[in-house]
Amino acid sequence: MREQAQASAASIEEFLESLQMTARVRPIDSATVERSAQLIARSNQFNLTTRRRSTAEILAMTGDDSWITFTVTLADRYGDYGLISVVLARVREDTVEIDTWLMSCRVLKRTVEDLVLNHLAEEARRRGRRLLHGDYIPTPKNDLVREHYPRLGFQPAGTDASGSTRWNLPIADGWQPRRHFISLTAGE
Repeated sequence: MREQAQASAASIEEFLESLQMTARVRPIDSATVERSAQLIARSNQFNLTTRRRSTAEILAMTGDDSWITFTVTLADRYGDYGLISVVLARVREDTVEIDTWLMSCRVLKRTVEDLVLNHLAEEARRRGRRLLHGDYIPTPKNDLVREHYPRLGFQPAGTDASGSTRWNLPIADGWQPRRHFISLTAGE
């Protein structure tokens, strides 16, 4: 069904609008912590660092004000994708450092990454932070996200001997949220 809708659309924007996507962004809580830990343990392709976190570690982060933790669920007119993204980010000085950002490959090219970035930037700004920082740690399986940060407007901030790259995105003055084709629904 989605493939037919895409084939008949005049543009990618028309196709994305036709999906009538809705998302829910929620802090990780007792209802989502197990699923979040499972995704972190298993996701390799759309996982910028492939850091693994246990349920206990994630629970500790959710109770610590120096962490931003959230999940994203997505549905469209054809069905519910369920929980498709997990973000763990640490608040330090004037920066929010993205520790873990992963997404299900089932939702690639649906502008979910733009929605996630907007949410993270909004939360960082709400906390008075001026910069988002992310690392890309290459693995044999995550080449898919090699250009993730530059595509979202992050600027290079260095490369280490292992080939890991560092990226920064100023979010204070002049940063504008990215366009996406997803409506947000209220949390539960």
